[in-house]
Amino acid sequence: MKATDNKKLNNKDCDVEKQPTAAENELQPTGVSQPARGQKRECSAQEKVFARRATIAVGLAVLGLVLLVLGTWAIATAVDFAGRHDEVLTGKPISASEVLATRYKCSYTIQYEFEVDGRRYYGSQQIEVGGGEKACPSKARSQQSSWLDMTNFKIYFDPEDPNDNYFKLPLIFGESTGLVGVILCAVALVVIAVLCFCLYKWTEIVD
Repeated sequence: MKATDNKKLNNKDCDVEKQPTAAENELQPTGVSQPARGQKRECSAQEKVFARRATIAVGLAVLGLVLLVLGTWAIATAVDFAGRHDEVLTGKPISASEVLATRYKCSYTIQYEFEVDGRRYYGSQQIEVGGGEKACPSKARSQQSSWLDMTNFKIYFDPEDPNDNYFKLPLIFGESTGLVGVILCAVALVVIAVLCFCLYKWTEIVD
């Protein structure tokens, strides 16, 4: 046997140790087992399992943190908007644009005026009506007619800048934003709980 055939050295625990020579076998104490040939293969499989678990753990951690941050932001945004905008029942209609129909919805723009502390302000907002291009035009025109006949309605405005006003609160800043934030935070906590459970089970298997 050539000397180069016996120089397969590797310092990793999972690698197969070099094969002993015949002389080394004679000096080997009786009853001492030789390294299993499948040891390297088994350790390679263990490394793959560890890598897969690490990927899952990191993914769950990142997902949980992102959802938690988004949920917190949504709740804070909703609270800030609700605390910053007052209500006044002095809104009066000025005009409404023609109804524009698309495949899935209709829309029109309204213009209105309102008073705060005896001073007049103006605003406008686009109103959307669902139902598709066949059903929504008549529904939108009916809404327009009812709105134009109103003598007063509620307006949401920023006391520091009444020009920042709404006839209907935008969805992203309305109460639904706070609800979405709560849901995101709840999902984030579930994801983090799943991560902790997985880490516990994996540690239990290793022990």
